[in-house]
Order: sequence, then C-alpha cells, then structure tokens
Amino acid sequence: MISTSGIPSETERLLLTTSGADSLSRRMAIITSHLLGRPYISNPLPGSARTRERMLVRMDGFDCVTFVESVLALALSASPTDLALYLRRIRYLDGQVSWWTRNHYMSLWLERNQQAGHLRLLDGEPWITEDHPRLLSCLPGFPPLARTLTYLPLELAHTITPNTEDGDIVLFVSQRNDLDTFHLGLLFTGEGLLLRHAARSAGSVIQEPFTAFLDRNQLPGIILARPRDPSQNIGKPTP
Repeated sequence: MISTSGIPSETERLLLTTSGADSLSRRMAIITSHLLGRPYISNPLPGSARTRERMLVRMDGFDCVTFVESVLALALSASPTDLALYLRRIRYLDGQVSWWTRNHYMSLWLERNQQAGHLRLLDGEPWITEDHPRLLSCLPGFPPLARTLTYLPLELAHTITPNTEDGDIVLFVSQRNDLDTFHLGLLFTGEGLLLRHAARSAGSVIQEPFTAFLDRNQLPGIILARPRDPSQNIGKPTP
C-alpha cells in the first residue's frame, strides 16, 4: 500500500491509521479526527452544465458534501485504488462520471446510495412527510426535480442521542422550496453528541456540539442515515 516513490501518499497515510479498526464507525471516527482543521473549499469539484466533469480525489480541503463522501469512501477502502472506485460510486449515478449524473441534491444522493447498499435511512415514527413535493431548481442548468422529504422535526432533533452511532450522517433540511437540504455532517458520541463537518462559516473542518449547530440555524428538521458496514466487501468495490 506504499506509493511508487517509497513515501506514503496522503491517502495511504490516512488508510494506515485505520488498519487496526474493526468496524466502519470506528474507521470513520479515526479518519475524521485526522481531517479536523482541513480547509473549507467552495465548489471543490470541477465540472458544470457547460464544462466537462472529471473524477477528482482530494484531501487538501472539502465542502460539506465532499467531506462526508471522502470519509465514507476512505472508511470502506483498503487501498487508494479502492478509494477512487468507492468515491465514484457514491458521488455519481451508477458510477458514471459526468456533471449530469452527479448526485447534486442530497435527497437524491441518499436515495441512490441506499439503493447501492452504502447506507440506510433512519426513519419511521415520529418522522413526518411533507404534504407537497418540493421542486428542486436552485442549481443553474440542472433540470428541476420534484422531491418529497421525510424528516425528523426540529423539536425532536435534540432527542436523538440515545439512538445515534458513530459515523451517522445528518442532513439539515432547508426552509427553501427550491432546495432539499442546506448542509450535512457526521455525528459522533463524546461529551454529548458531536457534529464533525466542513463549515463555510469557520473556513475549515470542525467539531462542535450538535445542539450548538441546531440552536443557531433555522430549519424544519433533520434527516439521518447510517453507513452500512459490508465487511465482506471492504476493499472490493465494484468497478
């Protein structure tokens, strides 16, 4: 797992830190601890409706989406080659790299990654479903997308701690009708429930109390998903 130069690459060093971890959640905890303080980067991926998309793996900085994608892909991987394959499957529909197949809206990202077996949604009572679908249309050049969201209301979001596992994905529902969620991060237990996320306001990847984020943001509720730990498939992503 060492680079051809004989010096471990950044990805190799991160993977080496998880060599003794026996679960996906533990690997995610270790990886995120090493990524705290990395810069926040706006629009870290190339490609648009008018320019060609290319597959990009970067660890020098993140936005909130690429942070979660990179941590999950790293935790699933046994080598840098695995990382690129997992990222491609997590980020794009059927792993086909293009701006048009990228999972831009996070409700679609969740649906497709659940279908791919990378995670499962945590829902049921007392979650609520919106009566009317949103028309997601805030991304210039991308066709409008009708979606109906199911989420845990904000007043109940403070009660999730007993049912949370390290590495759970939390998405924060937007108040806008043309957007599904406005931010996401990863939850970990410690002195209370902790949120690790790439924060634009802080300019970096940070850790803070989950309730602190809830208290300073106006939002209808949250969506939770739990990464699946396919131990028999670790290091063997489908090309």
